[in-house]
Amino acid sequence: MDKYSGWFKARYYEEEKRIALHHDMGIKWSHWLKGHEGASLRSTLKIDPKIEMSESSVILYLKN
Repeated sequence: MDKYSGWFKARYYEEEKRIALHHDMGIKWSHWLKGHEGASLRSTLKIDPKIEMSESSVILYLKN
């Protein structure tokens, strides 16, 4: 979604198995991304990611 929508910038950190999503749309957008991306990972990869959120970012940790 990063490449085609322009809604956020995503970066994957292989060593830590985490995905960082950065945006400038505020806390409500962070809540939406947290729900949407968390559900996507649970349904497609069958993992329950740890998720941290702030005003301008959502961090998804893929390791449990």
